[in-house]
Amino acid sequence: MDSVKLRVENLVKKYGDFTAVRGISFDVMEGEVVALLGPSGCGKTTTLKCIAGLEKPTAGNIYIDGELVNDLEPWERNVAMVFQFYVMYPRLKVYDQIAFPLKARNVPENEVKKRVLEAAERVRLSKDLLDKPVSALKIDEKQRVAIARALVREPRIFLLDEPLTNLDASLRIQIRGEIKKLLDEIKVATVYVTHDQLEAMILANRIAVMRDGKILQFDLKDRLYNKPSDLFVATFIGSPPMNIIYCSLKKEKNKIYADAGETKFDITDLVRDKADQLSEELAIGFRPEFVEFGDVGFKLDEKSLCLKSCKITLIERIGDKNFVHMSIGDKLLIGRTRISRFREGDFIDITVKPEHIHIFDGKSGKAII
Repeated sequence: MDSVKLRVENLVKKYGDFTAVRGISFDVMEGEVVALLGPSGCGKTTTLKCIAGLEKPTAGNIYIDGELVNDLEPWERNVAMVFQFYVMYPRLKVYDQIAFPLKARNVPENEVKKRVLEAAERVRLSKDLLDKPVSALKIDEKQRVAIARALVREPRIFLLDEPLTNLDASLRIQIRGEIKKLLDEIKVATVYVTHDQLEAMILANRIAVMRDGKILQFDLKDRLYNKPSDLFVATFIGSPPMNIIYCSLKKEKNKIYADAGETKFDITDLVRDKADQLSEELAIGFRPEFVEFGDVGFKLDEKSLCLKSCKITLIERIGDKNFVHMSIGDKLLIGRTRISRFREGDFIDITVKPEHIHIFDGKSGKAII
């Protein structure tokens, strides 16, 4: 991954008065997989269509191998796209489905056969399926055909638009693993669109988290999880999501507190160098795996964030992990632990070490620490 294969600069796409994509920028290095991750309607598929040439940008530029492609037709860009809903030619057999883009370019028949067989092998399509009509295929086989048809083009850019959405859970896991292996093998710059954070985390090198047509954070996977730049990113990445407690800022003498009503956190040491960035509304965040549990009244670490007398409302036992749902006042929290002695209805004290605490601006959502 030593050169930029795709660059999107300040991309805007409008449909009348509605702005679907709002000035986003990102790049994809050679051999890299970048995921566009976000909820439905955030602009990720529209971005993919602009890259493919299926939609024309309202503003901004798209470069492939340093070449401005805004005015190039889709077939002139040499990109391949796999859609969420499998696009098949109903009268063609599987072999001809895969071979279609090559035959359209008048590639010699011996080369067509070689590339079709190679692509079919890569996506684990057995040779006996190549002579069958697509109507005889199962759902996962149709998706394999769609991916193989994209591969035979030997594209400069590979685009995948939620290719696993229509598969059931067991097939989704299987095909996801096969796509991961395939992308590792072909080393083609890839943009992968998904609303599923697990897919993005497994398949991508970097992830752009999108919301309302904007990229909120474009970063390595570990940084998205451990250093979210935004409150939405913090809660969208992670399962269960990050715990968030909304607070108001209080200053008393030389101390700075985040006041959550039922409890008050001393955040002086955490924000000492960023006191000028604090607004009157804050959000304290911490991930479930960093919650430490103890019986009511156990000795609390004064430097840690402490919540006393939390009521256990539900325990989800999954293997050796227990997801403990708690309430304190009107606040709902989740902690993860291997301790199994707690029961629903128990009251417990919990703590979170300072290094695992995130603080966000309560109004803008931007990370402060």
